[in-house]
Amino acid sequence: MEAKQIVKQSDQWKVFFSMKANANPQSFKYYYWKFGDGETSQATNPSHTYKAPGNYSVSLRIINEDGCMGTVSKEDYISVVVGVEEEGFQEAISIVPNPATYESLIISQNLLKEIWLYNALGDEILHAKPMTKTHKILSPGSGLFFIRIVDIDNNIYFKKVIFND
Repeated sequence: MEAKQIVKQSDQWKVFFSMKANANPQSFKYYYWKFGDGETSQATNPSHTYKAPGNYSVSLRIINEDGCMGTVSKEDYISVVVGVEEEGFQEAISIVPNPATYESLIISQNLLKEIWLYNALGDEILHAKPMTKTHKILSPGSGLFFIRIVDIDNNIYFKKVIFND
């Protein structure tokens, strides 16, 4: 199971889930998703909107045509956070395009000292020390990501970026 894309919609977070299996997905007869907030779905690849911040465990139970059952659970798999502000970006730094398809470019008035890219779960995806005024970020996959930037003057900037592959 994986959360393929996470999209913020006003004060809520919509997550698109999919099932990865070694077997043919068409051989599965029933899907039962639990999203950790009391909501469920029987769709093959559902989406779910989380309405409150917190950590959510997700589970998927599948049953094939022969009645064999399997369950996958991921504890604290989805982390919905609020309060991440895009600070310091008025004119000092631009990220274009955003949303992006395959790559995004960070453009700065000062040299970029360090850049971190985190997925929506807070996992570090990239750490770079470019020491240039521009830096290209290739898409790590579809979804919402957070960028932390430190420039040569040790100013710290935060930005959200969405990649739609």
